[in-house]
Amino acid sequence: MSQLDLVSVGLPCYNRPNDLDRALTQLRAQTFRNLEIIVADNASPDVRVLQIAESHALSDSRVKVFRHESNLGAVGNHQFVKDKASGKYFLWFHDDDEVPLDFIEICVRYLVGNPRAVLVGPGADRYLDGQYWLSYETWDSKGKSTYERLDRLVEDAFCSRYSRFEQYLNGLFVLDAAPGNVSPHFKSQFYHFFALAEQGEIIHAKELCLKKHTTHEELGKYAAGSTYKRIGVLCVFSDEHSECVQQCTPIACQVLAVVIKSKNLTLGQKLQLLSKASRLFVRYPIAHELNRFRFLRPVVKAAGVSWRPFWNPKSSGNTGVV
Repeated sequence: MSQLDLVSVGLPCYNRPNDLDRALTQLRAQTFRNLEIIVADNASPDVRVLQIAESHALSDSRVKVFRHESNLGAVGNHQFVKDKASGKYFLWFHDDDEVPLDFIEICVRYLVGNPRAVLVGPGADRYLDGQYWLSYETWDSKGKSTYERLDRLVEDAFCSRYSRFEQYLNGLFVLDAAPGNVSPHFKSQFYHFFALAEQGEIIHAKELCLKKHTTHEELGKYAAGSTYKRIGVLCVFSDEHSECVQQCTPIACQVLAVVIKSKNLTLGQKLQLLSKASRLFVRYPIAHELNRFRFLRPVVKAAGVSWRPFWNPKSSGNTGVV
């Protein structure tokens, strides 16, 4: 297999020196050698983070180290390492990830052997305090059309079955096929995954399994967040006291804007996908059609296109965009 195509690995990190050392050791030992490893220290208080990164860089010219003077936030740091990439393929890697030594080589082999593919991802197991906890579901769209891929994603996302593809953010993707900016909204991986699925096939590498490590302490910090973050879904109530009025979250609008702006879908297919999303989103019978109209209006606005409603409360309730 040709090793000419450069793979860029972005490693955003913060304040976990031992985990960073383990992650860099794994990456440097990968059987695929044509790598650039971009480490971005997000203003860690622990000086050992930078020291460990620079130590690896001194031993391996493929390691490039950056340190921010102030914390950019997780999204900003992920965007930073992606912007620094110069390879044909890109992989986000985290200091709590563990992969086999041939991980990147196998991923590259899948992408080279499947010209329509834009992303290849592994299965994933989650470990809690070093003990096996759970496995993520897998997702594969090989041989599927753009409409079939997005139809499946709309159903999974709006039914909160996002675990089927969340781990694929740890997969290898074609850099030119990805959206330019990382979404600033919570659960931004939805937007990234939708945008890639609109461009090409997503492949599951059955022989690969990613191990992700977490602790009870980290889970406790996550659970202490807002209700919205704990739920982790694409929609929220706009009024807690209303039994029928709901609205999209910003990330849901951004995700469905991918559908509206797609050049690989017919208008009819776009309408079907938007209608499906609104049906899954609006679950209350009272003022049902009005809710679907309110649901789709900010989506169309987010897409930045002109539109007119086909909606008629006395008819089928379809909403259209032009």
